[in-house]
Amino acid sequence: MDEILDRAAIVSLSVDSANSGTIYAGTGRFGVFKTTDAGETWKALGAGMCMPFIRQIAASPKSPGTLYMAGYRGVYRSTDRGKSWHALGVGSSDPNTWALAADPDAADTVYAATSGGLYKSIDNGDSWKPVGGALGHRHVGSILISPGDSRSLLAFSADFYRSTDAGATWSQIGSDLSMKPINSVYFDSTDPDILYAGATVGGLYRSTDRGKTWKNELTGFSARDATSVATHSGGRGVVLAATGSGVLRSTDSGSTWTESSDGLSIKRAREVVFHPGQAEIAYAATAGGVFISTDSGVSWKALGTPPLTDDINSLLFVGGDASRLFAGHASGGVSWIDVPGSR
Repeated sequence: MDEILDRAAIVSLSVDSANSGTIYAGTGRFGVFKTTDAGETWKALGAGMCMPFIRQIAASPKSPGTLYMAGYRGVYRSTDRGKSWHALGVGSSDPNTWALAADPDAADTVYAATSGGLYKSIDNGDSWKPVGGALGHRHVGSILISPGDSRSLLAFSADFYRSTDAGATWSQIGSDLSMKPINSVYFDSTDPDILYAGATVGGLYRSTDRGKTWKNELTGFSARDATSVATHSGGRGVVLAATGSGVLRSTDSGSTWTESSDGLSIKRAREVVFHPGQAEIAYAATAGGVFISTDSGVSWKALGTPPLTDDINSLLFVGGDASRLFAGHASGGVSWIDVPGSR
C-alpha cells in the first residue's frame, strides 16, 4: 500500500462503473488514490487538483471514466479515470461543496450540495444552474436520489426538502426534523415510502410517508445516536442500525428494535452493510475492527486478523458478485478481504 495512503483517513470510496477492480479512495488530507487491481496496489492522483481535503468522490454510473469530487474548494471532474482533474465553476456564492449525486438514469446529470445552495448540471458539469427553489441560497449538506425514481430527490439544509420533478420545484417536508443534528439519511430497500434519518444526538428517526412526517419514539431504540442504517431487498423487514453503543436490529421495518450486539468486542459501531446477494450476511465496521453476521445481524463474529481489527469507519463491496469487501481505516489506509461464498 502507498505509504501516504496508509496514513490517510478514508472518507469516501467509489467503484468504477465499468470495472469493479478499479476503486477510488478519497481522503481527509491527501487527495484521491486509485487501484486498478482490486486493492493490491494504489497510486495517488492529483494532476490539476488543488484540494487535498475530500468530502466525497463519485463515479458516474452512466459515463465510464467520469469522476466527480467534492470538497471545500468546490467540485472537480475527471474524464480519464482520475489521471487529470479540472475545477468546475458551480456558480455558488460559497463553493464549499458537501455532497454530490449523479443521476443513475441520465448520464450527464449531476447535483451538487454547497454552502450557497443546490446546483444541477445536465452536461457532465460543464455548466450549472441553481435548482434550490424553496431552498434559496441556504447551506445544503446532503442530496439524495430515490432508488427506482431518479426524479424524486431529497435535500437537507436546516430542514428537509423534496422534489418530484428532478429538482425543478421543491417543497419543505419533515418539520419534525427541523434543526435536528441529522448526519445521514437512508431509503428502505423494501419499501420506497420508508426512510431513516440518523442523528448525532437523538437516535433514529423514521418516516413512512417518503419524508413528509417523522417519528423518533421508536420502541426499543435505546441508543442516543445512529451513524448508519442497512436494509436488504430480500430481508423481509430486517433493518440494522449502527450506533455508538452497538448494533440495534428491527424485524418490522423499523417500528420496534432490540439490541443486537452479541459478539461485538467493542460496541462502538460506525457502519453496517448487508451482502448485496445474501440477506443473511451482514458486516459491521466498529472501533474494534470488522465483524460478520451470518444470521441477519442477530449475532456477530470478528474477522479476527490485523489490519481488520483496527478502527474501521467505512465498508464497500466490489466485484460483480460482491466477492471482495473493502474497509476504510479511521487512522488511515484501506484493507480488503475476499468474501467467502459470494454468489
